[in-house]
Amino acid sequence: QAALEIYRGPYLEGCFMEWALRRRQELERQTADGALQLATLHYEAEDYRESVEAARESLKFEPTRQEAHLMVMKALMKGGRPEAAIDQYHECEKLLKQTYGTEPETVMIEYFHRARMSM
Repeated sequence: QAALEIYRGPYLEGCFMEWALRRRQELERQTADGALQLATLHYEAEDYRESVEAARESLKFEPTRQEAHLMVMKALMKGGRPEAAIDQYHECEKLLKQTYGTEPETVMIEYFHRARMSM
């Protein structure tokens, strides 16, 4: 939580030297990982609203990371918001198609169907 609170933006944002780009990507990946770990902790503590917020924070750094989209979906479903979980699935599906020309992983599709069935 503290690491996310002190994040102030991309490392050396205006510098495009190779070493700075690599370091920036590394720090962003670490921040995304930390946010996702925090989301998991909140989920396990049954604090689903905070879990959604932390997973979405992770997605700011890695918008196509299916693991984070799945955490959002799971927390939304546990929080009684299957329609929002469906919206999250569609957002992920659209990003993956636009970015990589691929579909979501099987586990994402399974949670999408669970959300639809719970409505």
